[in-house]
This record gives sequence, C-alpha cells and structure tokens, in this order.
Amino acid sequence: MAKLTNKQEKYCQARLDGNGISESYLIAYPNSLNYTKNTLYNVSSTLEHTPKIIQRISQLQKPLNNYLEQNRLLIIQKAIDTALGNDVMGKTNVSVLNKLLDKLLPNKIESKIEANQKFNISIEELLDQI
Repeated sequence: MAKLTNKQEKYCQARLDGNGISESYLIAYPNSLNYTKNTLYNVSSTLEHTPKIIQRISQLQKPLNNYLEQNRLLIIQKAIDTALGNDVMGKTNVSVLNKLLDKLLPNKIESKIEANQKFNISIEELLDQI
C-alpha cells in the first residue's frame, strides 16, 4: 500500500471513529475551515474515493469487523436482553423488541409481537433465520 501522509492517516482515523466525510476532512485538515460547503464537499469526496484511502479505511475496519463477527451472538443476546428488559411499569419494551427484530430479520417476521403475548426468544432460532 502506498504510504499515507500524516493528514491522510488522521482522516482515515477520523472516519473510523464514525465521523462523516466532510467532518473527517476538517479534523485532518483544520486549515480547510474557511472552505465553502461546496468546496469542502468536493475535496473531501475526492479524498474519500482515493484508492489508498479506501484501502486504509478497509484495513482499519477489519479488526472491528472481526470483533463484531466473533461476538455476534453475544451482541445480539445483549440487544434482546435490553429489549426484553422491564420499563418502570414492569412491562416488556415490545416496541424496542419489534424494532430489533426488524433489523435482525428484515422481511422474515410474519407478524409483530403483541404486548399481551407471552413469548420466549431463542437466540439460536433467530440466528438460524438470519
């Protein structure tokens, strides 16, 4: 891989931290604060689509992606546990659970869970459907 400048590396790190393209550019190139929105968009987009930047961001994301994949079951179980947690009235947060199921199983759930239903969710059953 071609060597990055310190500013390019800082840009890649800012992207990895979850900042947007333009925001990351401003972090890496603080002298660009006086750019117009259009100029900032153009220069940051050009940088974002540079092959060595794409490669570096991908390289930086690999450990995170590996962690997420290795801990997928635990992450999903914690999300379900949170959704099934009781609110202050002692009721299951069905709305959060339905949103979670929509994300985990798009187009696979035939009906929503109703607030008065009794239910058990097996994480293994969910993963089989994903």
